[in-house]
Amino acid sequence: HAKARYIIGQPLPGTVVWQPVPQPLLMQLQPVPVGYQYVMVDRDVLLMSQASHHVIDAITLMSAVGN
Repeated sequence: HAKARYIIGQPLPGTVVWQPVPQPLLMQLQPVPVGYQYVMVDRDVLLMSQASHHVIDAITLMSAVGN
């Protein structure tokens, strides 16, 4: 298993490229507070502060898709 390239509670390193979360998956997630966004890094969905890029939470794709 690959080592995570982020640390919850820390800013996302500038070397880590993130992608927008696909709309079908985004619709299954809880709404984000104002000033935050979901982004994808590898196969994880991160809740990230838009201003500081601090990682607030991480969701693996397996748990995000649910049962």
